[in-house]
Amino acid sequence: MALTKPEVASKALVMVGANQITSFDGSEIEKVVSRQIYETVIEDCLAANYWDFASGSQQLVMVTGTPLVNFDNAFQLPTSPAPMTIESVRVNGVEQKYDIFEDKLFVDADEENEVIIDFTYRADESTWHPAFTMWVVLALAEAYALSITRKEEIAEAFAKKAEAQFAKAKARVGKQTSNKSIRLTRLTAQTR
Repeated sequence: MALTKPEVASKALVMVGANQITSFDGSEIEKVVSRQIYETVIEDCLAANYWDFASGSQQLVMVTGTPLVNFDNAFQLPTSPAPMTIESVRVNGVEQKYDIFEDKLFVDADEENEVIIDFTYRADESTWHPAFTMWVVLALAEAYALSITRKEEIAEAFAKKAEAQFAKAKARVGKQTSNKSIRLTRLTAQTR
């Protein structure tokens, strides 16, 4: 079942004994707190692991201009979807060190190289796995317990439940990949 932002927030609000919401607009305490914390909690949860439903790979295009010191060139980061966190940068299949300034990625590569990033982006609620959704609901409940009910013991209980649910979500939904193959070309070239 595809959920909306207010529906996810409402699941957590109900857990702490607060009222459900249908939007984040309005002056009710549930809506005010949701407007302030919802995206922060979601981004924190998405950044905690490399989730299948929120991960992408994209080849970057070099941009012209003067690069920063320490790196050969700058490459334009994607905008749709925009990376929240970058998991790796590969130049011709080999992971490289990099830096990010504004909307550019700086790495030792040029237009002849294939520069690919693996990243996590802000996935829409409709794409979330149920185990991840439950973790988010518990993380939100922890935040709501502190900000709406102002009961630290309830927040601590939800924090423990959220931690256990994170482990379940990671096991069920975490990035599923096969073992990486080892590139032997560098090894065999040196033995000749």
